[in-house]
Amino acid sequence: MARRAPASATKEDLRERQANLARRIDEVEKRLEARIERETEDVTRQLEARIERGTQDVTRHFDVAVESIRHDLLGANRDEIETLKDRVGRLEHHTGLVAS
Repeated sequence: MARRAPASATKEDLRERQANLARRIDEVEKRLEARIERETEDVTRQLEARIERGTQDVTRHFDVAVESIRHDLLGANRDEIETLKDRVGRLEHHTGLVAS
């Protein structure tokens, strides 16, 4: 049996093929855009969570540093006050302002 030669595509056939192909491309593009949007949202949520944890860590370290500095300053101030009291007491005794 002899094979038949395929029929030539008409301009209408080509336009229909082009329209089908354009629809398929649009569908794939929409799916890809939706996937990119979902993944972008996921990455954004992950980044926001990391930033929040980092902020909490920095804040906690800052609070510890401030408390340590505060404690050191209170101690230094207390020491300076005691030193001044001792000095005033010695000067008062030396000058005779206070009876021994």
